[in-house]
Amino acid sequence: MIEFIDTIISEPLKDIYQGLKNKAILWKKLRYDIKKYIEDLSTELDEFSIHRSNRLIRLSKVYIEPRLVDKIVSESYFYDYPDNNQNLNDLLKRNPRVVVRKHYVPEDNYKSIQQLLVEYNRIVILGQPGNGKTTILKKIVLDIAANKGVKAIPVYIPLRNSSLQNMSVFEFICKQFKNYGIDNAELVGSRLLEQGKLIILLDGIDEIVVDDRQRILEEINSITIEYPKNIFISTSRISSYNGELIKYKEVEICEFQSDDVIRYVNNWFSDDTKRLGLLVKIRTYPQIAEIANNPLLLSLICIVYDFDLEISSRRTTLYKRCIECLMRDWDAQRGFRRVGNFIKLDDLKRISILSHLAYNLHVNGKIYFDLETIDSYLSDIIERYGLCRQDIPLVIEEIVDHYGLILEVSKNVYSFSHLTFQEFFAATFLAENRIFQNVDFKFDFSPFWEEVFVLCASILPNSSDYLNILLRSKNESSEHIMLAGLCLSVDPVIDKELKKHILRLVLNLYHNYTSPQMRDRAQYVLVRIDDTFVGQQILKSMGVSKHYIDNKLRGAEATNENFDRFKFFSSTILPSQDNKK
Repeated sequence: MIEFIDTIISEPLKDIYQGLKNKAILWKKLRYDIKKYIEDLSTELDEFSIHRSNRLIRLSKVYIEPRLVDKIVSESYFYDYPDNNQNLNDLLKRNPRVVVRKHYVPEDNYKSIQQLLVEYNRIVILGQPGNGKTTILKKIVLDIAANKGVKAIPVYIPLRNSSLQNMSVFEFICKQFKNYGIDNAELVGSRLLEQGKLIILLDGIDEIVVDDRQRILEEINSITIEYPKNIFISTSRISSYNGELIKYKEVEICEFQSDDVIRYVNNWFSDDTKRLGLLVKIRTYPQIAEIANNPLLLSLICIVYDFDLEISSRRTTLYKRCIECLMRDWDAQRGFRRVGNFIKLDDLKRISILSHLAYNLHVNGKIYFDLETIDSYLSDIIERYGLCRQDIPLVIEEIVDHYGLILEVSKNVYSFSHLTFQEFFAATFLAENRIFQNVDFKFDFSPFWEEVFVLCASILPNSSDYLNILLRSKNESSEHIMLAGLCLSVDPVIDKELKKHILRLVLNLYHNYTSPQMRDRAQYVLVRIDDTFVGQQILKSMGVSKHYIDNKLRGAEATNENFDRFKFFSSTILPSQDNKK
C-alpha cells in the first residue's frame, strides 16, 4: 500500500466533495482510485521486452542505479580498460587492441536521480541511445509505488507516441487519470497541479514529431512556469537537445562501468552457470566488453547468451543484432517512426554507407573525423543512392541524432560510438567487396586492423579463399599463421582440411618457438579457438581441460575482485605447470 498518498492529497482535495451526503464514501473511493492508479501504472512500466524477444523482463529485477553527472562530459574521453594500471600495461604489451574509449568522470561527481531531486525540481536527463534514460523515469514510478524516493503522484508521458500532438500537458494528465478510473479527473488534476503534488515525466524530447516539436516544447515550458511547485523531469538524446527547456538542470547519464555490468548480469540470470559463463565471455573479449557498457546492448547480449548463442565464435551475429536494434527495431518496437534522408534508405543502403565510411577511416588510420574529411569518402556512394553530396552533413547529423552509431565527441568532430562498430562495418566492406583479392592488397598486422581481418572471415559466406590468400601472401609466416588462427576463433565457414592445416601450423609455433613472446601469442590464439571441436582436441593434447576457466570460477562470487585475480588471457588461462600431461 502507498502510505504517503493520504498526506499529499488531503490538502488539495479535502473539499472536493464538500456538502455531499455521501462524501465519506466518495473520498474513500478517490483515495483508493489514486493509489490503484499508481500501482497499475507501476505494474505496466515494470515489464519490458528487448529486440524481438518474447521474454518479458522486470525492470525492478534487473535495474542498476545509473551514474548521473550534473556537468555534461560527453567530450571528455580517455583510454582505461581495464581500471587496474598494471593489468592495463600487461595487456598493452600483448595486444594494444584491448584498450577502449570511455568517459572519464571523477567518482565524487556522480549523483543519483534521488540526490538531484533534493536540489532541483526541473531536470533534463541527456544521454546516448540505449543508455537508460527511459528506464530512469520508469524506475521513479516504481519507487513511488514502493514508498521510496520522492513523494508525489507520477504522470508518465511518452512523447514518442505523439501523446501531446493534439492536446496540452494538462489535458493529457486529465485523460490519463480518467483512463485509470479516477472520477472528476479534470478537477483532481487541476487541484494537484496547483498544489505541486505531481511529478511529470516527459520521456523523449528528441522523439517529438518534427512538425509538433516547437509547439510542444513551448507547452512544456508554459506549464512548468505556470505550476512551478511540481517536479518536471524530461529526457533526450544529448545530440538532439539544444537547451530548449527553460531553467532545467541538465544532467548526463553515463555508460556502465565494469561493476555495473557484473551486477546487471547477476540480476539477469538466476542460473549460475550462465551468469558466470557470460561474465567470463565479456571479460575475455574486449570487443564485447566495449559494447556491454550500454544497458540496451547489454540486455541484448544477455538475451543472445540466454538462447545459447556462442558469442565468442559468432560475434558478428551479435553485432548485427545490436546494429539492427539501434537502426530500426528499437524505434519500431516502441511504435515510433523517424523521418530523414538516411531513414528513407533501405537497410542494405544504410549499411553500405556506414561500411564505406568505416573502411575509409580504417585505411587512413582514423577514429575521429570531421565533415570535410568524410566528404571524399561518401560523395560517390551518396549520389549513387539518390542523395546529393550536400546531404552528407544531414546524413551524419541524422545518424548522430537517431541511431547512436556515430557520436559527436566535440564540436564538429565525430566518431563511431564504439570502435567495435567501426571495425565491424570496415570488415563488412572488406568482405562484400572482396578487396583482399586485389593484387595490390596487403594485410596490415597492426593491432588496429586485427579485429577487422578476423571479423571479415566470419562475414564471408565461405572464407577458405580468404584464408588461403592470407597464408600464401607471406609463405605462411608467423604473423599470417597467427592471424589465420584468430580467424578460426569466429567459427568461419571453411574447408575442413584447411582448418586442420591452420591449427597444425599454430600448434607448431607453440611447440617449436623458443621466444616466450611467440609461444604466448600462439597459446593465446589456441585459447581463442577453444570453442571449436578441433580446438578442444588441441587443448586436450596440451593437457588443459576446456572447463579450466569454469572450474576456477565455480563457486566464487562474480565480483571485480575475482576478475582481477584472473587475467583471461593465455598466460593465465594456460599456466605453464598445466601445459604438460
